[in-house]
Amino acid sequence: MPDQDPAADGACPLPDAPSGKPSPQGLGDALGQHQSALQRHFPLPDLHALSEQARLRAARRRRVGGSLAALFLLLGLGGVWRWDPAYRTDTLHTRVGEQRLVALADGSTVFMDTDTRMVVSWHVRSRQVALTQGRARYTVSPALWRPFEVDAGVARVTVTGTVFDVARRDAASALVYLREGSVDVALPERAGTRPAYRLSPGMGVAVHGRDAQLLRQEPAGFTGGWQSGRLVFDGVPLSEALAELQRYLPVPVSVDDPMLARLRVSGVFQVARLDQLFDVLPLVWPLQVERAPDGAVRLVPAPDARGR
Repeated sequence: MPDQDPAADGACPLPDAPSGKPSPQGLGDALGQHQSALQRHFPLPDLHALSEQARLRAARRRRVGGSLAALFLLLGLGGVWRWDPAYRTDTLHTRVGEQRLVALADGSTVFMDTDTRMVVSWHVRSRQVALTQGRARYTVSPALWRPFEVDAGVARVTVTGTVFDVARRDAASALVYLREGSVDVALPERAGTRPAYRLSPGMGVAVHGRDAQLLRQEPAGFTGGWQSGRLVFDGVPLSEALAELQRYLPVPVSVDDPMLARLRVSGVFQVARLDQLFDVLPLVWPLQVERAPDGAVRLVPAPDARGR
């Protein structure tokens, strides 16, 4: 077959290297002759434009991510505010005959009467107290956005800053008395959620089940200085006075005779010395004190009074 001239086909012959293979310099010279054609058919990307596009995409992702994070944060905070979870709980109680002043974490104070139990819970947007038994005086530190609530079962008290007393004798009854400021009293046993009463100083509410009575003077059990260790009675029947004294005594006290039960009691009694009261009563009234081996006290008519 005859030899063909490479130049006839328009090809560009490569100079031979001494070894018989194309040299790098020869290959570069050959590609250089066709550089324009190669750039037209295979253009190189704009590295600056690519870098700018990547930067814009990254910035857009950061903005979207930041917006989503902010949205999730707001939704989370809104849920916490609506849910109002408790982040701290304190259980407080006093023994029979004990009285104690407790300073709360928010600056409020609670003076707890004898045999009183309550649970204080601190929430994101509220301060809540569940009074399960006994009596207490609350002096509340003001906080408009974080109300102070006392749940006494059949009555619920809501305040922002004030001084008031709450007593709970049993599951079906409660008594609220306001000394300073204002409070709203709701009755959960009744339909609706609106407060049933808004009290002014010197007013109270006595609740028993679904029934409630508005009081315009201090109830008998709240008079005097119980919060300073004194019980004051002003002409109350002996049976009622003993019921109040019983709350401070670890042993049962009873009076069965109707005439004795109706005797009127007036005076000031020190809570720390109530045991001495039974030594004084026989000197004042025609009765005697019987003490059982278990410490129980029973008031009975004196022997000479029975014959009258």
